[in-house]
Amino acid sequence: MSNELAVTENTDLILAAGEDHTGFEEMDSNDYVVPFLTIIQKMSPEADQGVKPGSLYNKTTEDAHESVTFIPCYYQKRHVMWRPRIKGGGYLGQFTSSDPIVINAEYNSELNCKLTTDGNELIETGYFYGLLINADGVPEPMVIAMKSSELKMARRWLTIAKAEKVKTVAGWKSLPLFGNSYTLSTNLESNSKGSWYNWKIRKDARVTDEDIIVTIRQFIEMVVAEKVEVVQAGENDISEDEEEL
Repeated sequence: MSNELAVTENTDLILAAGEDHTGFEEMDSNDYVVPFLTIIQKMSPEADQGVKPGSLYNKTTEDAHESVTFIPCYYQKRHVMWRPRIKGGGYLGQFTSSDPIVINAEYNSELNCKLTTDGNELIETGYFYGLLINADGVPEPMVIAMKSSELKMARRWLTIAKAEKVKTVAGWKSLPLFGNSYTLSTNLESNSKGSWYNWKIRKDARVTDEDIIVTIRQFIEMVVAEKVEVVQAGENDISEDEEEL
């Protein structure tokens, strides 16, 4: 009990000291990035460093989890442009489906993606901007990017969320995407070319905490206003076997 009291008093002291200056005064959206939550595959570089394949991995903090509680707040579908590996690789930007770059690109069956007129690869990617709820109940902004065989899980997730309805005096209404939290983990999948880990998504609980809802609204406003900078996941984060699908 005495230790808990000391922690509370120290926290109050820190908060009081930060009332005039927090140290973040000159920070803007370009100085903070929202990290990606990715799946560690057998061929991921992190696996060579001791991170267990199948783990969910924060690429910024380098934290690994077997499962996490996640609230999806906003979904985007983009076509991400990558320089081909034979030309050195590298992220080149992302575009909506209506962008002329995407419209004029042609599908390449061997690479299983669209190629731009100058030979760059366009990878269809679904982004879930959301909050990871850590062990202390604190929400952490996070982005999940799903591509290749992960896209079927993105569609499944959206279908589950869209089906959530509540009855009101005006009739049945759909909940927003952030109406429920979800437990995320991984499943091992395979085909004739090999095996890889994919997302496992389980609906958890209705979101009712007022502070969490306020944080969700603020985060969505930042995403819509394009004030969220994300650290792009590398193009090699998915195993070659999965990319072939």
